[in-house]
Amino acid sequence: MLFIIFATILPESSTDVKFDIPELNGDNYKVWKERMLLQLGWLDIDYAIRKDEPPKVTKESAKEAIDLYEKWEKSDRLSIMFIKTRMCASIRGSIDQHTKVKDLIKAIDEQFATSDKALASTLIMQFSSLRLTETKGVRDYIIRMRDIAAQLKTLEVTMSDTFLVHFILCTFPPKYAPFKISYNTHKDKWSINELMAMCVQEEGRLLMEEGEKVNLTVASSSKRQKGHTKDKVKGKILAEATYKKESTCFFCKKKGHMKIDCIKFKAWLKKKGNFHAFVCYESNMVNVNHNTWWIDSGTTIYVSNTLQGMTTLRKPLGSELSIYSGNQISSHVEAIGTYSLILSSGFIFHLEKTFYVPNFSRNLISVSRLVPLGFTFNFSDS
Repeated sequence: MLFIIFATILPESSTDVKFDIPELNGDNYKVWKERMLLQLGWLDIDYAIRKDEPPKVTKESAKEAIDLYEKWEKSDRLSIMFIKTRMCASIRGSIDQHTKVKDLIKAIDEQFATSDKALASTLIMQFSSLRLTETKGVRDYIIRMRDIAAQLKTLEVTMSDTFLVHFILCTFPPKYAPFKISYNTHKDKWSINELMAMCVQEEGRLLMEEGEKVNLTVASSSKRQKGHTKDKVKGKILAEATYKKESTCFFCKKKGHMKIDCIKFKAWLKKKGNFHAFVCYESNMVNVNHNTWWIDSGTTIYVSNTLQGMTTLRKPLGSELSIYSGNQISSHVEAIGTYSLILSSGFIFHLEKTFYVPNFSRNLISVSRLVPLGFTFNFSDS
């Protein structure tokens, strides 16, 4: 019967929109009241909530006054009926004596409304405990964090957009570490909406990367590939063993090992000081494109001056914190990761353990790191 009454006072299309109003049980009061007022407003029966009761109708009342009172009384009656349909019987019994919608809402407020300070404390606890635990769902996660921040703002607990962006990034899982480092090294500050857009892009990239890893795992575990894989591994081990047997150490001049594996070289490095690697590098070169890669026969590591293309980043540890050029100038290492270098032919070099050094004017590819992997180099024309 209730829905028939609504149909008589509203356009037919208005009843198509329904807000998901939970049944009031006390714990969900805030959500219940917010959605209830939205629904009553949409149904256009909230006049008695917004306006005070007009003077009662008398024999001397004008037609306009009569129409106004009838409008208010109808709104009051329908609002009370609708509100009582969305609360449990025990709560409804405690407020049945109220015949005016404003009195009804006031009575419900007195039972369930918490103080602003208590609500602020609860929201702060929620805000500080939230964490993004998976790669997926970053958009919904940021929206939720933004919503809590907006609620706190109405309670006079404000936080800047810059703080919100940094705090959200700090709650991301380790897979977003390269993304966080990229933001921290970026000159511009992002708004919360810009952060959301960039995070959604990064989420797509990470999900694609995870899919590729799954496909690779499945392919490598198939029975059809087992024999081929074993032959390939055996061939690689044999090639490396042959190379090591015929190679000559550039440091001690003995055969059978390389400089990077030389015990005497490692002892010399330890005695020389606490640094990790040497780089044959000239810092006074001019007109060098900052994004170019150079094959270097002297460096013992890969060096990149950009984070674009870097994955699986981590912080440098101990002796990795600095690298030294041939002239003994020290350069600070910001991070270490795998760089995916795409050549013009389409071949991709996965340069593992690449050192991120922002102040280098060019990127370096180590010959001594690639030779053990089966690559060869041919130098000609001086």
